[in-house]
Amino acid sequence: MSGYEARTPRGWSPSHRSDAAEFWTALRSCLAELPTPMHEAFVLRYLEDAAAPEVCTTLGVTAANYWALLHRARLRLCTCLSLQGYGGNAGKGQRS
Repeated sequence: MSGYEARTPRGWSPSHRSDAAEFWTALRSCLAELPTPMHEAFVLRYLEDAAAPEVCTTLGVTAANYWALLHRARLRLCTCLSLQGYGGNAGKGQRS
């Protein structure tokens, strides 16, 4: 298990939300705030299900840089989503 999985905020998964569409709107908003390399790495890996070597080739980055981009993207997304009320106690408050 990676360190990221162990730190995923409770309630972050859209499967625990009564309105998944609202979550995906928030996620798209947060993704738009990421720097381009982080955004592209995250989308390719998690939304388009591309393998790591394919993402590295597409983005022209080393494997180490790829993993750093994903790590930083996940941290920023968790913070952004928390500020919108998804997971954790930070931000505007808990959503049901």
